[in-house]
Amino acid sequence: MNLDAFLHQMKTLSAGPLKALPSEYKGCVFRSRLEARTAYYFDLLAIDWEYEPVGYALPCGNYAPDFFCTAIDRDRRKHKFY
Repeated sequence: MNLDAFLHQMKTLSAGPLKALPSEYKGCVFRSRLEARTAYYFDLLAIDWEYEPVGYALPCGNYAPDFFCTAIDRDRRKHKFY
């Protein structure tokens, strides 16, 4: 099979781009399973989280961080980070 035939076969077999599957965890609907798993792991690590609590208007477009988390550092002070 030559390269052109192979590429044609791959195009016909392809189902298109993968689409994220919405998933629910603890009453929150996430855009993908990866986000739901991330929330689950945050819970396992006892990290408080909020899902897409804020959005930002940037010069290049709008941006909404997936999670807003609280972590505890070595001094046991709480820090907010994205």
